[in-house]
Amino acid sequence: MSCRLIRCFVLLLFWIALPGGIPASASPPEPAQVAREALGHLDRVLQEDRPFGPQDSAWLTRLEEALGRRSMSVPDPEHPGGSRTLDTRLTPERLNAYPGSARILRQTLATLLYATENPPQVQHLGEIRIPVHNRALGELLRPGYDPASFRALFERAGKMGAFGLEIDPETGLASTSGVSSTENPEMSDRQWITDTVRTGEYKRHLHPEGWRRALQTLARFYTNPTEQAAFDRAIADPATYREGGPEEGVAHIFYPHNLSRDPDWFNNQRLESHGLALGALAEALKAGMVHGEAWGFPDSRSVEDPVLQAVANLSAYFVALDYPSAPSAGNWEETPFPGGLTWDTEAIRNGLALVRDFMANPAYDSNPEVVRVRTRLLAQPHGAILGRTAELDRWIEAGSRRVRRTFLAESPGHREMDSSLVFLATSSGTLADSPALDVALNLELLGTLERALVREDGMIRYAPFTLTLKEGTEVRSPDSYLTMNYHIAVDREGRINLEWKRILDEFGSKDASDPEVFAARASLSTPDREAEWFMVSDLARGYARQAMKILDSLKGRQPSRDERALLERAWAGATRNMNRAYARVTGSPGGLKSNGVPAPDCAVPEAWQHVSRLPSGSARVPGANTPLAWAQVSLWGASREFLAGLERLQTAGLLP
Repeated sequence: MSCRLIRCFVLLLFWIALPGGIPASASPPEPAQVAREALGHLDRVLQEDRPFGPQDSAWLTRLEEALGRRSMSVPDPEHPGGSRTLDTRLTPERLNAYPGSARILRQTLATLLYATENPPQVQHLGEIRIPVHNRALGELLRPGYDPASFRALFERAGKMGAFGLEIDPETGLASTSGVSSTENPEMSDRQWITDTVRTGEYKRHLHPEGWRRALQTLARFYTNPTEQAAFDRAIADPATYREGGPEEGVAHIFYPHNLSRDPDWFNNQRLESHGLALGALAEALKAGMVHGEAWGFPDSRSVEDPVLQAVANLSAYFVALDYPSAPSAGNWEETPFPGGLTWDTEAIRNGLALVRDFMANPAYDSNPEVVRVRTRLLAQPHGAILGRTAELDRWIEAGSRRVRRTFLAESPGHREMDSSLVFLATSSGTLADSPALDVALNLELLGTLERALVREDGMIRYAPFTLTLKEGTEVRSPDSYLTMNYHIAVDREGRINLEWKRILDEFGSKDASDPEVFAARASLSTPDREAEWFMVSDLARGYARQAMKILDSLKGRQPSRDERALLERAWAGATRNMNRAYARVTGSPGGLKSNGVPAPDCAVPEAWQHVSRLPSGSARVPGANTPLAWAQVSLWGASREFLAGLERLQTAGLLP
């Protein structure tokens, strides 16, 4: 897209004006009735595979009067200061000029009716009241669990298909989303590094050979000529990354069929992806050669050169960039923030710590396979840093200091309350040297995130924050990705509007690294209608890990009063959010997604999205990316840890 077109598009998004009037009617038709009537007509249009004609004018007029609008005004990007009126009438001529209009209208009306007519069952589970979408799982939810009752829930979800992943036997990669390529090629045909690594715990347990293959695939991507050049450029001159804008850097999205970056994605400053990848590669080296794990690399012969080259590249990259302060777009890959991000810092710190352990732990010095791989790592073009243990220690400590200082703010001074921080509580790093203090600080973090970001069907990605534009203007920016009616032809006022959908489709989930474009997208969002994401399962895992830290510190003795209070607080948080995570699994049948496509039964959505109800208000339906592989594994992994925690608590006589 040219700079001129981008500027015009941003102006169009920023200055969408108030809608035009709705024709008056002596007796307004009942919206749901009109919608059902229109669905029948649209089915016939689609079955007959014909354009709209005069025979459709009457019912289209009724639809427009009940649910549409005649026009909307927007500024004219070709004449700054002027405006132009867009024709939003639902006439045969207008609809025939809009590609796929019959299908879009049918999906839109079906989604509105589904949201209106299918309220979820609400259950009281101890201290929380939540909508439960799958009745079979809802029967097994409890305010508190013992191992048997939770195992029944976990196994029921597995038998119903909640955790099945599509894994490519050649690459070892799990498809990012379970949706078809026809429905959403963006999510089905591309691979995100973070999602690939996050599915690793599932593959390590059930597909160990596939996990090694996935790591080798990642390594080949990292060492292709384009990414190698990006590594070389940033390592030689870090200013090219730190000052060069979001296009500079190593890509975090690629196409599995050719292991190349997406040429249409311009934001390459998502650093946590690469931190997670470094940790996964280093962990697999140690797991196989030191611990004999089936999913690790068993010996030096099994480690391909690209794996070692990728480890050296990534390690040198983070050191060169001064990773605790390097600009990053973080998990949500939108506008990069200066000064570094807290979770990015921890993901990278942990990766470097795992590399340092493999390279310098004297306990492995007598292992000939480890020694051979160490030698090969040091011989890589950027491998020298791996032999400078004291320097690695300084960088690992710098990351730890940064995380401890800013653990309650993802981007201090910019976007502070961000759900990415939940991953701190599931990391191997600590917030304090004292176990009790570390647990207390992690519980403070988890409680703060829960109060600020948890909603009925999941977590919003971040709280609204103030964004400063290039000319100094400040704008309020809620999370606008997957906002209300994101995938259907309905505008913010709940009116059917194909022109509004055209605007959103042109933007889609494309690059939002430019603050002006990011703010423009935010201007389209509906207040307090953010998508509600799957990370409540990671919240549950974070709480469970704090409880296990307390149990570890007891070493068999009974807890003190303060320790017991921390333990009970942590386990209550784990239980509360585990229930939230299972409550958001789709029903059987699954209903309709936010784009009007049938939702799979018993699936774990990326997010629950708001759509308009008839005649007013909104409801949440499964998001378009249902199921999402990362979401499935998030719930599966959290469930395994929760069950193991229940068994330990029961054995210790400390089960609440």
